[in-house]
Amino acid sequence: RQRQMCIRDSISVIDEQHAWIAGSSGIILYTADGGITWELMDTYAQLHFSAIHFSSSQHGCIVGWSGEVLDSTVVLVTNDGGQSWQSKEHPQGNYLYDVFFINDTRGWAVGISGVVGWIIFTDDGGNTWEHQMETLGVSGELFGVHFRDDVVGQICGVYGTFLLTNNAGTIGNGWAVNISLPTLGKDLYDLFDYGAMKGWIAGEDGTIIYTQDNWTNWDDQESGTDNDLNGVSGDEIADKFWAVGDAGTIIHKAGWLVGWTPQSSGVNEDLNDVEFASSEVGWAVGNNGTILKFTTGPVGIDEVEECQISIFPNPCTDNTLLRLTINDQRLTICDIYSISGMKVRRLFEEELL
Repeated sequence: RQRQMCIRDSISVIDEQHAWIAGSSGIILYTADGGITWELMDTYAQLHFSAIHFSSSQHGCIVGWSGEVLDSTVVLVTNDGGQSWQSKEHPQGNYLYDVFFINDTRGWAVGISGVVGWIIFTDDGGNTWEHQMETLGVSGELFGVHFRDDVVGQICGVYGTFLLTNNAGTIGNGWAVNISLPTLGKDLYDLFDYGAMKGWIAGEDGTIIYTQDNWTNWDDQESGTDNDLNGVSGDEIADKFWAVGDAGTIIHKAGWLVGWTPQSSGVNEDLNDVEFASSEVGWAVGNNGTILKFTTGPVGIDEVEECQISIFPNPCTDNTLLRLTINDQRLTICDIYSISGMKVRRLFEEELL
């Protein structure tokens, strides 16, 4: 089956201030101020971008397809921080769905060609590409690729397809099917490896899978949703993770002993990708130009010297009034969230003292 991935936007986060978005309509966006403003860097008419990845502030890669002919995959590379993009020759397939560079030199892109999963590899920053697994084809689309280091990585795909390599895919067939994962019958859309052994997979019908031993064993967890989960990311140092999916779905996990909990996105659009710069700042992107930012601190305030919250009466009653002041300036809008991250109510200026 063909998943309709042509309406998929992707984000690559460099740090808390700098991030890139590649749009399904062929647009490239960039922010240098933490998402307060986004600059349209380029537009490529007739192209569909499905994934973007920056390995550093200067080196990035975008993959997708043109849709005009059967073998129409597209690879663009920048080496000057996105100021210019060059189209690179590569073994052509039907669609490329994801791309990942472990450094500015070595990278992989995955997709499909005909009915066979498609893997291409570069060891020179994306200037030249070669096809991997030429003599051992895997049926169906490959949707996600991620590496722990320059040789150990995984690929996920349709009907529970999961591939591993410990040699960058460069020796022999290079990739092996992981028989430890179940025959889920569920499409696996994204994976996020971290540390030496741990990782997450997100997929169809709320599928969320975890490993502590580099996918020798796995734990199929309860996500609390039946919606497709299209992206997973997080902050390994803080042990906090997020997955996003269809109909504005966002779920969050903080620590191994805590289950996945829903968070309010405030939108109904399908969310296609998520990436975090830290446990305090992250972005999600979705259909129809949807861009969401997560932050645990104030947004759009350069320096916070004092934050004062006044509550009347105290203790609270059903008719509690709030006054919020930051740097002697009153806030005109206040969003109130529950401890689980669910937005309870938005207060406007006339409701604040």
